[in-house]
Amino acid sequence: MQNRVLTSVVAAAATIAAASASAQTARGFDGFYAGAHGSYGKVDNTGSADIEGGLGGIHAGYNYVAGSLLVGGEADYAWSDVSYSLNDPLGGFGGKLSIDLDNVASVRGRLGLVHQSALFYATAGYAWSDVEVTLSIPGLGHASTSVDVNGPVAGGGAEYRFSNAFSARIEGLHYWGNNKDILEDEDLETNIIRAGLTYHLP
Repeated sequence: MQNRVLTSVVAAAATIAAASASAQTARGFDGFYAGAHGSYGKVDNTGSADIEGGLGGIHAGYNYVAGSLLVGGEADYAWSDVSYSLNDPLGGFGGKLSIDLDNVASVRGRLGLVHQSALFYATAGYAWSDVEVTLSIPGLGHASTSVDVNGPVAGGGAEYRFSNAFSARIEGLHYWGNNKDILEDEDLETNIIRAGLTYHLP
């Protein structure tokens, strides 16, 4: 009889400990956080042109966790080296056309599921970016203009909390730019793959 009671107590204690550990892990994603990330981006809808390059930036946000459900919001900013250049753009006049994506920022909501130390989430919001377009022709000089390319952004990712304070993430984002000053017939769309490190405030 005593053995049965002892076994029941041990089993109950183990169950409570496991539930407590799971709750603590879930709360590890709860609250304010900030971090840094590196990305690779490529612009679609540009025919044979390769507009691609690296980005680096920062992100910050807040998560609310209820059970295994996470709801949050995040803002990010990235400096960009995504660019494209075309020699002799006018055909026979020489010169060079350069298109540079200078920076990208967004504000997004996040909805995800927490499982032990892992988070799987979808994200969507609105993004702003600066595109610099420069045309230079020998003997005529050069002209440059900055174009705002704004629009919705959506994607998803996964995050793993490998310590009490830090987590690592990887995510994919798709941007729909609604300014047609660069591409006359269609929007400027960009795909970004991002990896980052996040610090969770206590």
